[in-house]
Amino acid sequence: MARTSHLRNALLLAVLASTPGLAMAVEPLDRLGFSAGTYVNRFDTTLRADGRVTGAGTSIDLKRDLGLDTGNQLAFARLTWRPFERHEFGLSYYGDSVSADHRLQHDIVFEDDLYQADATVHANLSLKSLEGYYTWWAMSSEDWALGPRLGLTVYRVDLGLKATLDVNGNPVGSGALEDRYRGDLPAPTLGLGWRWTPAQDWRISADAGWLSTEINGIDGTVTYARVGAEWHRWKHVGLLLEYNYTDISASTERNHFTGNLDMRDSGLRLGGVSGRWAPAAPIRSRPNPSRPLRRPARIKGFSPPLAWTLPGADTPPPNRRASPCPFSPVSNWCRVIPSSA
Repeated sequence: MARTSHLRNALLLAVLASTPGLAMAVEPLDRLGFSAGTYVNRFDTTLRADGRVTGAGTSIDLKRDLGLDTGNQLAFARLTWRPFERHEFGLSYYGDSVSADHRLQHDIVFEDDLYQADATVHANLSLKSLEGYYTWWAMSSEDWALGPRLGLTVYRVDLGLKATLDVNGNPVGSGALEDRYRGDLPAPTLGLGWRWTPAQDWRISADAGWLSTEINGIDGTVTYARVGAEWHRWKHVGLLLEYNYTDISASTERNHFTGNLDMRDSGLRLGGVSGRWAPAAPIRSRPNPSRPLRRPARIKGFSPPLAWTLPGADTPPPNRRASPCPFSPVSNWCRVIPSSA
């Protein structure tokens, strides 16, 4: 049902895009932006959980060894905020959960427990991703911007294994053979951000980063890339299509977990985007060359505090005369009256 709902939302966005709208020139950077939609991703993961007694565990491919469907359609949301001219902050989130019952093709050692080949296990995986970033737009012009980008994505991984049938097909008692791994995997990156508006209602964006470091007992290498296009069909509203790629290779030695995790998160995002950029400068009226500017009419020997002039007052048409402008605290302007002659 969730996949059908995401596809229905994506089709609705496409239908709305075909309706007439009011487009306007989009800027390279938004003051405040929001995007949401469907993320069709592929989550390739290999996990090894070492034990204190058995030593190194088995490298487990979540799809091949446990039957977990790592390709799904998820909902995502992203918020960007640029409070100052060159400083931008952003947040992005998505989550997923899958489960499967799978008959093992070979022995698996997870921490200190042995899951024998031909046994049936129930596996469940919950994944949540929260990304935060900061970009300093060091260089920019009317149609592009470029600057260094510092990002941090935290993946919360929850993987559970439970034996349900032994090698002979007999049920296994509840809790007899069961393991669970919970952990947060930080993925920092340092790179560049780029924005470009090649046409009035199009914007191209790209981000890339890489970092190899050790954080809180986790030694890892992270590679990140994203490229996307926005079509702003309406004022401050448009469609978004982008490709995301993240590759993480990490090993950890902690009291509650020792092992290795190789993860590749990639896929397409389709959704809607709304942005509000700086308001355009006010349009100033240009003088009409066919109608030269005229000076206000003045009365000889009299200079009122305010000299107002009606169009054509300095050159009365035929059969009209300009009346004198008597001084008055209420009215100090010249008016044209018909000639009595």
